[in-house]
Amino acid sequence: MPDTESIFRAIGIPTLSQDASPELYTALFRVARRLRESRRKVIGLMPASPTVAVPPVGLHLGLVLADACQGAVCYIDGNSRWPALTALTPFAEKNSPLDGYALTWIADFFVVMTPVGIRKQRLELNLLDKTLGDDCEGYAHVLVDLTGFDRLGEHWLAYDMMDGVLLIAKAGVTTEQDIIRCHKEIPKSRDLGVLVVG
Repeated sequence: MPDTESIFRAIGIPTLSQDASPELYTALFRVARRLRESRRKVIGLMPASPTVAVPPVGLHLGLVLADACQGAVCYIDGNSRWPALTALTPFAEKNSPLDGYALTWIADFFVVMTPVGIRKQRLELNLLDKTLGDDCEGYAHVLVDLTGFDRLGEHWLAYDMMDGVLLIAKAGVTTEQDIIRCHKEIPKSRDLGVLVVG
């Protein structure tokens, strides 16, 4: 398996390190601990506005969550408009057992699933439902990038597949109205709050 740093470099996302970025790591560890304590396994990451990129914070949170929960964590590149992590395909397992996905281990306990082949242009709800039901049994937590589902009007159905939904907002960019609008659409029983990133 290639090292985490080379994989992150290949996809253009800065590597997260407890030594190099102690404040960011600590902030994400607090979020990860709350997610672990919530006992919710499948967590949707929904951008609060179109200018928010979910993959950088999702991958960093996945790495920290794997540390915090001491179990395997899966990140599903569920961007329904255009998967953001197709550059991981060269690092993927050659004999992945999952139909329609490339499976790439980022670290010892953290794996990323990215749609490939004819499905690489968009993840459909039936594939997401099948994946969450059949292919995610052994993971302590599953993070799902829900970017674009609101544009398709499928976010209501996607939310039903999640145990919780965490809004991702960008400081100085996402407006309060964006956050309020998104919060109104998330069922209260699944609302995990907002994570504001710099």
